[in-house]
Amino acid sequence: MIELGAVGMKMHPAEQLYTAANKRAYKLYELCDHYRLPILFHTGASDIAPKWQKDLPAIRHFRDPVREFPNLIFIFGHSGIHQYEEAIGLASKHENIYLEISGQPPHRIRKMIDGMGSERILFGSDWPFYAIELPLAKALIATEDMPEVRRKILAENAKRLMGAIYGEKSPL
Repeated sequence: MIELGAVGMKMHPAEQLYTAANKRAYKLYELCDHYRLPILFHTGASDIAPKWQKDLPAIRHFRDPVREFPNLIFIFGHSGIHQYEEAIGLASKHENIYLEISGQPPHRIRKMIDGMGSERILFGSDWPFYAIELPLAKALIATEDMPEVRRKILAENAKRLMGAIYGEKSPL
């Protein structure tokens, strides 16, 4: 996939039935670390997830992997959903964590900005599950009085991240 142009990997603990701390997953982390590929993880559980599935994408399972792979970029899709405060806390301690904000309401996005700054917050839509208008509206509301922060979240952070990884060959 790398030879065909892959620029990252997506992992979904709840659907793939593992936790981020599972040592078998470390093989993929090592591979992505070697090739400098960021990993986008589905993090946190939604209210409609079955009980047996809810713990698999919990933020607490990322504590060891983000520490053990300091050069690997971990993107927390949905910023942990209801565990967003734990995601902010962990991201505040580890520079290799980015928070993707799809599914988060404006007041939580604002808490992320206030709690860790805007440099490692990424806009995402979770398309095709949601139309892009809803997450975009939430991001715009959260950054209404902050045009510089808005630019970072909607575009500049992703460009900077991809440029740092791929340089001139960045897909953005």
